[in-house]
Amino acid sequence: MPIRSFLAAAGLFLLAGPAGARTIGPGITGTWYNPAQDGHGFSVEYLNETTTVIYWYVYTPEGEPTFLVTAATNDGMSTSGTATIQQGMRFSEFDPDDLVREPWGTVTLTWNDCGSATLSYEAIDAAYGEGTIELSKFLDVEGVKCSDALLHGNYTMTMDDGSGAPAVGAAMAFANGELVWAASNAEAAETGLGEWIAGEGGAFTFSGTSFEIYEEGTSPVTGTGTVGYNGFRANGNNLVMSGTPSPAFQLGRRTSDLAGTYDLLDLSFNEVIGSISVLANGSVSGVVSENCDVDGRISSPDSKYNQYRVQLQISGCIDRVPLVGGAFWDPDNDTYFMIANDGFFGYVLEMLRTGQ
Repeated sequence: MPIRSFLAAAGLFLLAGPAGARTIGPGITGTWYNPAQDGHGFSVEYLNETTTVIYWYVYTPEGEPTFLVTAATNDGMSTSGTATIQQGMRFSEFDPDDLVREPWGTVTLTWNDCGSATLSYEAIDAAYGEGTIELSKFLDVEGVKCSDALLHGNYTMTMDDGSGAPAVGAAMAFANGELVWAASNAEAAETGLGEWIAGEGGAFTFSGTSFEIYEEGTSPVTGTGTVGYNGFRANGNNLVMSGTPSPAFQLGRRTSDLAGTYDLLDLSFNEVIGSISVLANGSVSGVVSENCDVDGRISSPDSKYNQYRVQLQISGCIDRVPLVGGAFWDPDNDTYFMIANDGFFGYVLEMLRTGQ
């Protein structure tokens, strides 16, 4: 598989984090409740930039089960609207002519962070009263998990210096600020390793080092950018970079999912360069080109997401050198891709499973 096929697989990526200051977005979708008030709860569904629907499964003042529906309007970090209460429809008949929807009052949901929110309500009927409830996230929805880290996610990207065909690639931004990328065009290919730092209102800065794939060479990289739910745009080193999201980042992977044996296919040269074994705890051992030993660890920093941190060493044939970067799982082909460097060269490797 050539390196451009890897870049096509990288198109499975998705941006998961919110942009800068907390605003209502897809990550609010899920099931919410107050652990101290177990027995009633909320289903929240983000529809678009303007509307979020809140379903409140609750009780009447007389103790009868009921539910409220609020088509809320998003405004910054809160969403608010008039809740309706439904009455009249009988079980098994389900006759819509029997259904009566009446205004119940106002419901406002404020999104504090990925795991907490505050709900306030003011009912028309004094028997329900008014109040505030602190909520915790109980369940995420696959494909719309939330991250509190600004840029956290995996992306396809383009890098354009205006002089020819843009380089196409992929980037992995880890929650702790680590940044890994790979990009190529007809003239060159590189990987990179660095860090990103969050600013205000969706802004971020980044810095790192790029490593040439086809010949030895490194270059410093710095720049600034902005990120939102639809991706990022950044400028640095006379390049304009943009990133686009896709769902595979949301497909959570554990370290133990990697357990097995693999051939390592160097996608830049389309040849197998060695083989490794990975234990359930992420420990790696194996042999690569020129009978070099490889050991270390490949681990998932957060099993909710499709990201692995690569921390390997090569020894036995040369002075011990690190092989560091990131990896992700391609669900379409049930294979793993690794973006890494050894301090001199960059590598894009496909891990082809040969055994459990």
